[in-house]
Amino acid sequence: FVEDMIHTVEQRAGGVRDGDTVPVLEFIQRLTVDLLSLSASGCPLGDDQYKSLERYAKTFIGSGVAGRPSFLLKMPGYSRAKKEVHELLLRMVSDREKSAREPNHRGDLMDIVSSARYPDGRPFNETDRAANAHLPYANGYIYAGRICASMLYSLLKNESIMQRVRQEIDTAYAKGIPNIQRLHGMVTLRNCVKETLRLHTIAPAVPRYAAKDFDFEGYTIPQGS
Repeated sequence: FVEDMIHTVEQRAGGVRDGDTVPVLEFIQRLTVDLLSLSASGCPLGDDQYKSLERYAKTFIGSGVAGRPSFLLKMPGYSRAKKEVHELLLRMVSDREKSAREPNHRGDLMDIVSSARYPDGRPFNETDRAANAHLPYANGYIYAGRICASMLYSLLKNESIMQRVRQEIDTAYAKGIPNIQRLHGMVTLRNCVKETLRLHTIAPAVPRYAAKDFDFEGYTIPQGS
């Protein structure tokens, strides 16, 4: 999917003209969700689908791990967005059960979800299918766009490093659209991603509860804590 993803970036960035005012985070979030969707299900999201995902992801993750009040999960707008997103994902999985058998089909995440089974051999139920299918969409919306926007912000503040990244990209393009091997070889860009994650932490803490008592390095962690 790498070549198609890069073409999508080129097309979207090519629509920006000198003098345009661009809301960078929103622009990159929309783009990264489409790229993740392309590799997860073979196609980008429509505008209405994206709006539903936006409402669903912000509330689901915001109230789940970011400390926003839990009553937001009961709001009609959230319930409607959640229903629309889950219906979309389940439809993707259902369609994939048919299309996976077609010749020249490119495998993706929806293939894995549609064929996933429990240890006893039963196929995943709707709840578990939706839970696994939504990860690149909801989590991708919340995290991937912010990581890329933070990296762009940092590069624009460091002209010398930006120049090194540009040279590395030009070198990678010398033989055409970069493939996954050439992307892995772009050491400066990869280090920029890592340094962005170090400087601009996306999730400083994620609360979890112990399912049962356990000991860790001399401490006892009680169930429910």
